[in-house]
Amino acid sequence: MRRRSKESDPSVEIRPPHDDSPPSGRTHVDPLKHTTGDKSDGEISMCDSEDGALNVILGKMPNKSVEPQSIDSQISTRWTDLVSLGLQNELRGDLLRNYPTPTNCSMLNVPKLNPEVEVTLSEGLRKKEDGLVALQSQLSAGLSALGIGLTKALRVRAQNAALVDPWLKNISDSGRILADLHHEISTMRQKIVMPVIANPVIRKLAESSRIDTLLFGGDLSEKIKISKEIEKTSLDLKGKESTARKPKFSAGSKFASGKTNAYKNSLNYNRPSRPSFPKKRESGGRQFYRQTNNRSRK
Repeated sequence: MRRRSKESDPSVEIRPPHDDSPPSGRTHVDPLKHTTGDKSDGEISMCDSEDGALNVILGKMPNKSVEPQSIDSQISTRWTDLVSLGLQNELRGDLLRNYPTPTNCSMLNVPKLNPEVEVTLSEGLRKKEDGLVALQSQLSAGLSALGIGLTKALRVRAQNAALVDPWLKNISDSGRILADLHHEISTMRQKIVMPVIANPVIRKLAESSRIDTLLFGGDLSEKIKISKEIEKTSLDLKGKESTARKPKFSAGSKFASGKTNAYKNSLNYNRPSRPSFPKKRESGGRQFYRQTNNRSRK
């Protein structure tokens, strides 16, 4: 008996393997896995268009902590020694003298204490004030030196920005931090001397004043004068108003003053006063009173 081969068997149908890839020209997106790439750990990355809605639902993502960077060993060695031991007095004085305040940035100068506040300081507060002024003077010199270096860097940047920009921002940030520290020291000085201002009106004016060449502003004296004039005018207006409302004479006061004057003008004004006698109380169940200048009872 002759067998037929499989190739010639019409009952066998040969089909190509099933292709699960999406049709050409289309992109298959699973709505349950709307990701921007494959994540081995199963993390789902939302599209930018959905970030706003997700922030409302889950809240904003926390800011990532900035990893500290290392600095050159030559710098770290010198700064470690300075932070531990400090500068010698002679070297510190030379550095402070070499970097005076720039002519176009007078706000780097240490603000002086207003004269009207300085005269009220005790000895202890004056020592604290002098110590903070010395620290702020050193900080001012450091800012001046940093400003000169930034100015030179900006001039180089005009020729080669790609070379300067990577490190220019770091130096600028250090200047911003130190300038804010300068302001914080001024604010601390204000809080230390503020209790000596007893007048609440003047204290409020001092708190609202802006720091400039003087700690409480150069216009504090003028503000105090204006405040006193306003207070005096207000008291004058209140005095006139109360005088206008108050009656010139009242019935009781007129009668009392008239009676007193008439009594003083009488002939009996200088007469000695009549002596007084104590009352007699209870005697045999009956009450008796003094009978001076009275008839005796029968």
